[in-house]
Formats: sequence, C-alpha cells, structure tokens
Amino acid sequence: MYISKNIWWSLILIGLSIQLDAQKFNFKGFIDSYHAARLESPNDFISARSRLRLEAVGGKDDSYVFISADAIKNYAVPELTGVTLREAYLHYTAKNWDVKIGRQIIAWGQSDGIIINDVFSPLDYTEFLARDFDDIRLPADGIRWRFLRNKFNLEVLAIPVPQFNRLPNPGNPWFVDFGLPSDIEQKFDLTEPERNLKNMDLGSRMMFFTSGFDFTLSAAHTWNKMPVFNMSLVDSTAIMIHNNYNRLSILGFDFSKPIGQFIIRGEGAYNIGKAYASKLDPFDNLSQKNTWQYLLGIDYYPGREWMISIQISDETIFDFTDDLQARKHNYLGTLNISKKLLRNTLTISSLGYFGFSDNSFFTRTTIDYALSDVIRVMGGIDIIRGEEGIYAQYEKNSEVWFKVKYSF
Repeated sequence: MYISKNIWWSLILIGLSIQLDAQKFNFKGFIDSYHAARLESPNDFISARSRLRLEAVGGKDDSYVFISADAIKNYAVPELTGVTLREAYLHYTAKNWDVKIGRQIIAWGQSDGIIINDVFSPLDYTEFLARDFDDIRLPADGIRWRFLRNKFNLEVLAIPVPQFNRLPNPGNPWFVDFGLPSDIEQKFDLTEPERNLKNMDLGSRMMFFTSGFDFTLSAAHTWNKMPVFNMSLVDSTAIMIHNNYNRLSILGFDFSKPIGQFIIRGEGAYNIGKAYASKLDPFDNLSQKNTWQYLLGIDYYPGREWMISIQISDETIFDFTDDLQARKHNYLGTLNISKKLLRNTLTISSLGYFGFSDNSFFTRTTIDYALSDVIRVMGGIDIIRGEEGIYAQYEKNSEVWFKVKYSF
C-alpha cells in the first residue's frame, strides 16, 4: 500500500483551520548568509548560500500548529536552490499523553554529533560536517505519541514514509570520487526502498526520571539512512554505482547524570543486520553483520562561562572478516571547548572529530559575536586531515568561512 506524503499536509491543513478560528499566528524567522573559501589552490568558494527561514506558531486550548520553511539561494551548487518545508506539525496535549503529527525533527539519545540511537531524522551531507548540526539534521514525516508520567514517559513513533540521508551529487565540491579510471563513465542507481507500510520506520522508548539520574531504553526497526555502495558492470565503458539501503533493528539505551560541575552521559546500541561492502571486490554482494556501538561523554562547566565536552565512541563488528570495507573497531572521539566573553556577546569555540582508527580529524574553530540582539557575525576555519577514510577524502576542502545572521 503506497503512502503519500500529502496525508501529512492534509492533517496539517485541518489543524490550521482550527487554529485560525482561534487566534492569529505568531511569526518569526531569520536571514543568514554563509560563504566558505578553500584554503588550498585554487582558493575557490566551495560554499556560498543565503537563506530565509520563516516560522509560524498558533494554538488553541491544548493544541498548536508549528510551521517552518526555508528559501535558499545556493551560489556554489545551484541545484540546491529552492524552497523547502522544514517542519509542519500539529501537537495535541491531553492530561496524561500528547501526540505530534506531521513533518518534524526527531532526536533520540545523549550523543552530540555522533549517530547511535538517533536514527530517525536523516542527515544532510551535501556539505559534509561543515555546518551546525541543527542544519545537518533533516525532518521526518511521522507520528509521535507519548504517555506522560512524573517518573517515566513512554514514546511510540511511526514514520510511514522513511527518508534517507542527502548526499552530494557530482559537481558538488563535497562529492566523493569513487576512484574509477577517467575513461569509465560513472552511472548512479539512486533507487530507494518502496514507500509502503512494510517499509515504515517504527520505534519506541521508555524514559525514566529519578533524582539526579535519567535513563532510557529504546527499540527501533528502521533503515540505515546512509547507503552502502557497490558496483555492477553496465558495459566496457560504464559502471553503475548502487545505493544500497538495508533494514536494521536496533536495541539501545542512554543515560545522563549530573555530578557537581560535570554531566556524565552514555549511550549504547546493538545493531542487527548492518550491511557492509567488500573491499576486495566492489562488484560483490553485501554482507550483513551485527554490531555493538557505545559512547561515553563528559560535559564540564568550570564556571566563568567555560564549557568543555569530551566524547569517546566505538563500533565493534561481530563475526568480522578481513574482506569487509570496514574495520572491526571504529574508534571516534570529539572535543568541544567554548568560552563566552564581553558579557556573553562573544563566543569562541573549537569542535573536533578525531578518527583514531584511521588517524584522521575534522576541526572547526569559530568566533561568534552578537552585534545586537538581532544581528550576529561569525567566522572560522575548518581543518580536515587524514591518512585514510572519509576525512582523508575531504583534505582538499579545508576552508575559512564567514556568516552573518539577522533574526526577526
């Protein structure tokens, strides 16, 4: 049975009619412009875009509607220019439960920028990690229902039409070359799973709240939002590159505990049936393996507007074989340091991702200054280095950048 996305917009329009009878919508938004130039020759602009975001919210009694839309002009990659509906949902709250229906951002887990249990909202990698994570995260069209109690919440989630990560196309400076000979034409199979009830995303989690300790158990039956690539021969002059999305079941947990000036965070997930390509034969079929992934994080607030956050994670592949296009262990760490100055109008921060398994890293250092309550100017530098792996493929895209934002 095919599920049309229009079902959600029909529900939203019904909600809008209810709200408009009650009160006018409140509007707000911002305009921002971001430009980034490559550090290496030819020192060209690899990112150049301007955006207008409008948000509207209106409510009546125990319900409200929220709508958020972006109008983007992308000068570096014109195909990314357009108008998109970011969020549009109806939220209803009863005595012991609430429900949110429509296009929405879904965030699970305790990790910051590392994907473990946060698997329902896809990600936009058209500029890799060279953006705020709030902009990288994409919405999903779904229904979230929660049963609310003082010491625990139960959440049930369904996404009838799953969405997948957005990847850069050829011509985008962030496109990854597959390393084929120049005389071989690359063709792409962009087929996604059929939109039917059998392929819907499902998830549930139980969140427990105690004095000084929060704990969550979760389960998901979803898709790996990042495709795994393999190839097939079209003819002697062309090769087809296939995007493969595999069904995935996940059993997870997360916790958070404040201790003085520290917050200790943790997250883990057992992934059932994750797909991997062969490094020996890119034309071979994919292998499915179970994996265990965990993260430990510490946030430290020493005072005087300092913040230091450290995360360490690893994913272990069970029944590992040497032919897989992956390591048995994938160790990754993050470090985030920020300091606010000048009565909190100036923030200096540095965020780094460190791939210990392949000696690689991505760092973003930022200076963010508030000229007024509505105008902010930002600038920084992104450094990408690596011996192998995804960071190594983006070494040429180390950049300096500038951004200005006006909120209204």
